[in-house]
Amino acid sequence: MRHLIAPTATAFLVSLPAQADDSQMDDFLKRFEDMSKEAQTLMERWAEDLAPKLEELAPALEDLMAKMGDLSAYHPPEVLPNGDIIIRRKSPQERNQTPEVPSTPEPGGEIEL
Repeated sequence: MRHLIAPTATAFLVSLPAQADDSQMDDFLKRFEDMSKEAQTLMERWAEDLAPKLEELAPALEDLMAKMGDLSAYHPPEVLPNGDIIIRRKSPQERNQTPEVPSTPEPGGEIEL
């Protein structure tokens, strides 16, 4: 939930006029804090509600994971034009290759999207 709040707050801050007085900013920060507390309370309730269901599903999920094995041994699924879905197994050479990790840009550097 927090990942949704920060962009919303940023968009609101950007839309404020440059001459916004301190009372408007204080009002915004108070509303943002209230919204954050409400979101946290909601997430805590969801966690309480979901915990028993996840415990109930745990054996089935463990069984599924045991049947699936190591997913890194497969390529991502491909959807063919006729709607068939193919999941190809990687060759031993492909499995031994280390995935290319994108380099971290230096502060102030450009990021290619």
